[in-house]
Amino acid sequence: MQQEAKQQLWDGWLHRYWQDRLQGVLAPLDEAEIPRMLEWLPQLGDAFPDAVALATRCPAIRIEHSHVLHELHKSELVARFPVETAELLIYLANCTVGYHAAYLAKIDALLPPIPAELRGRVDEAFARAGVPKDRN
Repeated sequence: MQQEAKQQLWDGWLHRYWQDRLQGVLAPLDEAEIPRMLEWLPQLGDAFPDAVALATRCPAIRIEHSHVLHELHKSELVARFPVETAELLIYLANCTVGYHAAYLAKIDALLPPIPAELRGRVDEAFARAGVPKDRN
């Protein structure tokens, strides 16, 4: 999809749908839906910051099989939106299983400098999740 089409999709219904689901409208989010919704993030282009704000409000669940980390690792969104990516990494560190630690570290290594307070929160979340400290 072109960026304009992505933005129309986000503005047209996807943002409202995600927000409503977080509030239990239609039905509460269940654990199977959250990983699928997270996979939308790398595809949303300029809507990424707004989508991350909603995604990080989702309940922390165990995510085993998801392409979101692989797709983020390849995405230019990490460099374009480093603060939002860092917030997402904090959330994902609380959700992913051990074998995702390497991908979390790889995405973190792609981040340009972020505010010190946020860097500290990322480092704390990674320490709890067992993500390697080496960002090289």
